[in-house]
Amino acid sequence: MTEGQEARFSEYRDRKSLVEKDVNRTDRTHPFFAGDNNPNLIVLQDILMTYVMYNFDLGYVQGMSDILAPLLLLLGNEVDSFWCFVGFMDKIASNFDMDQAG
Repeated sequence: MTEGQEARFSEYRDRKSLVEKDVNRTDRTHPFFAGDNNPNLIVLQDILMTYVMYNFDLGYVQGMSDILAPLLLLLGNEVDSFWCFVGFMDKIASNFDMDQAG
């Protein structure tokens, strides 16, 4: 998404901001996520932003990064981690509904 497109898409910007905040809170004491310019943090953010677009109705809810981080650590690649995360979220998505009815 270009900067111009992002500037006209407030819901996307809001969700991106939430993802960035949570990725920055990822456990930096673990070597896989240590350091400010760690490429694994970029992959974590990329997967979460892809999921935001994949399931825009649900979007991003705080804590999703805590679910994804161990998947990325164990699976070690972006594609497998994304699809595993999608499958897991399909099972537990009702826990993230805004009305908390699920």
